[in-house]
Amino acid sequence: MNMTLLGYKLLDFDSNGERVKGTQAFVAYPEDGVTGQRTDKLFFRDGFELPELQPGMTLDLVYNRRGKPEKVTAVP
Repeated sequence: MNMTLLGYKLLDFDSNGERVKGTQAFVAYPEDGVTGQRTDKLFFRDGFELPELQPGMTLDLVYNRRGKPEKVTAVP
């Protein structure tokens, strides 16, 4: 599924004694029934292979059967 990267934020904090480290990505994509585009916030744990992120780029996301991102590639 192709999505436009609107922005991203690197996260590194403790939550209830557990370390949370990764990248939060803000994306937009067309969806039936939505005027304009739908937006979502995605989280990728540290170590998840991501391309070099730049706002405005198009990302192709592949999800597993449970709806979690499995692979992210940059679309030229």
